[in-house]
Amino acid sequence: MIKVIHICHSNDSFAANYANRLCKSFGERVHTRITDSPVELKEMCKTLMPDIIHQHGHVDYELPKGCHARKVLTPHGATFSSYNGFYAILARSKMEARAIDSPRTEIIRNPIITKTVDFDEIAEFILRIYQRVMDTNVLELMSDDTQQALRLLLKAGTTGDRRWLGDMQMPSSPDFRQLAIYAYYENVEEELQRGAEIMDIELPTMYVDMKTSYLPHDYHRPDKMDEPLVPTILESVADNNMNLRLLVDLDRALRDDNLDEEELMKKMAEQQRAGLLLSLLQVLKEQLLTEEGFLPGTPIDNRETQRLRNLLSSHLKV
Repeated sequence: MIKVIHICHSNDSFAANYANRLCKSFGERVHTRITDSPVELKEMCKTLMPDIIHQHGHVDYELPKGCHARKVLTPHGATFSSYNGFYAILARSKMEARAIDSPRTEIIRNPIITKTVDFDEIAEFILRIYQRVMDTNVLELMSDDTQQALRLLLKAGTTGDRRWLGDMQMPSSPDFRQLAIYAYYENVEEELQRGAEIMDIELPTMYVDMKTSYLPHDYHRPDKMDEPLVPTILESVADNNMNLRLLVDLDRALRDDNLDEEELMKKMAEQQRAGLLLSLLQVLKEQLLTEEGFLPGTPIDNRETQRLRNLLSSHLKV
């Protein structure tokens, strides 16, 4: 169940009334709390650990350290100098949406000022928006168990044999919804499904498309390479394109029986990309658990490696 804290200004009775009536319409489908106190908000964050902070109108507050709740805004007619930091903005009309001019603006009519909708209706819409917020950049939300499950499933799927996993065991409580969403946007769902079949795991059925999550404005789903080649992959990474699909293709390229590793490293040295490759191999080991025997050189962990990790972890952020 998604946990949401609503906050409004102590002098804004209109926003407080709206938030109270909305939460009643949510019923038990969302764990909600309401406050008009920034101090109380901090205490709620520590005890509830909310997934979302839903802000109503202008409120000045800071989230306590360790609280990574995602912010949703209903302006209630107020204007803001910037809408950065909000995952979604809920405008009450098309006119307000045009004034906000944010790609993640949703139009939610206000039942207090119009009879065309009621609170039960908008509660349904907002619930879907909350879920979309939580389905955005799910890598950031993944537990250690879910990330480990992703590595194991992909390793089984890319190698085609569970024996490559050795004595590694699937975690007991991965979030399969997050796995399905992340695999889709990184275009590795085929490998994930194959890995699940090899490990005798039945993945829950879930439909994911380009509207499941909010996405960066310049996002495009990475293509699978028909014939992955290490130089081509490195060229893409050198242009700051970094995603899990590239790593899966790199793993495929390195497992090619016809690959001449010595010749590859010589060629990469000539192109001054040997260092980039060795850093990329470190990320490959971490994400796909690729064995040393398939690595053409010794992976290195340096500033370039961290840059690649950051590119991988942040390219789905909005």
